[in-house]
Order: sequence, then C-alpha cells, then structure tokens
Amino acid sequence: MNDDRCHETVYPRDRARSFHPHCCSRKAVKDGFCKQHSPAKQKEKEAGWKRESVIRDLEYDLEEAAAAIVKVAIKRRVECLPKIAKAVDGYLAVKAKLDAARQEAAK
Repeated sequence: MNDDRCHETVYPRDRARSFHPHCCSRKAVKDGFCKQHSPAKQKEKEAGWKRESVIRDLEYDLEEAAAAIVKVAIKRRVECLPKIAKAVDGYLAVKAKLDAARQEAAK
C-alpha cells in the first residue's frame, strides 16, 4: 500500500468500469486519510447532522404546540381557558428549547 495516499477503501460509482473496491487515489493529508475520508472530519459532519436533527425535531414540536393552542382556542369556551394556558406553556417551553439548540448550533 502506498503510504502517501488515502487508506480508505472506496467503490466506483461508474457501473461501466468494475465493481471491485479499491483504495482512494487522493493524497493523504492527516492520519493516513484524505480530507474527504478523514475520521475526524466524519465525526464533525455527524455532530452537525445531529444538531440539525435536534433543531428540526424541536421545530416540529413547536408547530404541534401551536396547533394545540389553535385547536383549543377555536372552541371559544370559558372552560377551555386552563387548556389554553397549558398549551401556551407547552409552546413556550418548546420555543425556549429550540432557541437554546439554535444558539448551541451557532457556536
């Protein structure tokens, strides 16, 4: 194996060539891998994907909390006021979590 080349085993995308795996032909930068296949780079990407996933989940929860407020408010009954207050509290809690997650992702 050539030590100045990336150690990652890759599969060709082109079906016309062959299906057997081969070593990446890019020049190794750190730890025996190129910039694309570096394990440190992959960890950074996965951490970013996880942060984005948390934010998307919180945005969905926020939409559901807003829908719960609307659903209760449509009834327009006096006995629904505690339900509206509970729904608003849930909305504000999710909103605070979402804002915290966005600030953490911005760092």
